[in-house]
Amino acid sequence: MNPHGHAVKLTGWTAHWLAIMAFCVLLTGFQANCLAVDYCSVCGKPLSGEFYFMTDMETGQKEMVCSNCATQLPRCYLCGMPIKKGDEVQLPDGRFLCARDARNVVLDPETILSTCQDVRESLNRLFSRFTTFPSNVDVSATDKMGEDDLLSPAGRGSASPDLLGWIRPVFENGRKWYKMSLMTGLPPSELRETCAHELSHAWVGENVPEQRHRHLERDTEEGFCEMIGYLFMDSEGNEDEKRRVLANLYTRGQVNVFVAAEQEYGIESIFEWMQRGLAPRLDMDHLEEINNVAPRNPAYPVENLATLPYSAKWTVEPATIPKPVSPPSPALIPSRLELEGVIWGGTPSAIINGRTFFVDDIQTVGLAGTNLAIRCEAIGPATVKIRRMDTGVVEDLRLQGH
Repeated sequence: MNPHGHAVKLTGWTAHWLAIMAFCVLLTGFQANCLAVDYCSVCGKPLSGEFYFMTDMETGQKEMVCSNCATQLPRCYLCGMPIKKGDEVQLPDGRFLCARDARNVVLDPETILSTCQDVRESLNRLFSRFTTFPSNVDVSATDKMGEDDLLSPAGRGSASPDLLGWIRPVFENGRKWYKMSLMTGLPPSELRETCAHELSHAWVGENVPEQRHRHLERDTEEGFCEMIGYLFMDSEGNEDEKRRVLANLYTRGQVNVFVAAEQEYGIESIFEWMQRGLAPRLDMDHLEEINNVAPRNPAYPVENLATLPYSAKWTVEPATIPKPVSPPSPALIPSRLELEGVIWGGTPSAIINGRTFFVDDIQTVGLAGTNLAIRCEAIGPATVKIRRMDTGVVEDLRLQGH
């Protein structure tokens, strides 16, 4: 039928050519479907059956990976992708690198040491108007972060995100210095940021009074150190590394708070608050807390602040001497050790009587009108093993409802 409803008769040749054209259209569609087959980004074989979408952590791209590669092959510790057999590079500590990422990491210990020296000099130039970073730091490179490396006296050691490095103070013959170790196998930019992070821990150790240091929450110090790394990367124009720092959940958001406070109040205010601030942490909704610092007055040294109960909230007008704060009534101080929360993940932490603990941390907590020093021995999804430092007794604390 034509559009007007009349019958149309085709000649033999016309019908023949239309049939050929229809066959070509079907053949082209069949070929297109064949060409549309997806392939595994690791082994290159056609995908059939179950497969996975995996994100390359170095490029941010989502890749399709067959079930066999996703479950049977080792993963690159940098990009997180499975590594095709024969393309893997294994480091002495058991970590694997894919061939692509292996070409862009620092493995030579001497290069790591010279990089750290360069980072310290760069930090001193960057913050020359406000402070300097310690030189009494002994730097080494390591292929493996052993358990002994991560132990530190009195919980004063610090490890950077994902155990990329660590630093701790050492006291010998009346001299204080810092022992720092950095992981081999990091990309150059991540190595530089990690150096800045660990040197910032040394700055805290040299410039923040011990009582104030003990008063700071662990996430606060880590957030400060990551902020220094962020500003250092900003000075080098490294936007990718800046995004990595802000996306890392290690500081539980404190790095974002410090970056916001620095943008609003300036780095000098950050340094002042770290040394003489009255609160144990910063809050994104109350960045003005950065101005609440103890005055530079010998009659009221900052060390006295940490003798106040941890749970107290301090607010003082700028340039005034804080009034003595009476301790809260005994009813407000816990009468027993309580596990209030567990943050479970790559680096678990626990909240005990209002204090945040990582494994091997030693801190004092308020207990029945006094302060008790405890050590966090182990952290589980719903339980924590602690040791009382006064008696050596080991106890298991359990979350309510578990």
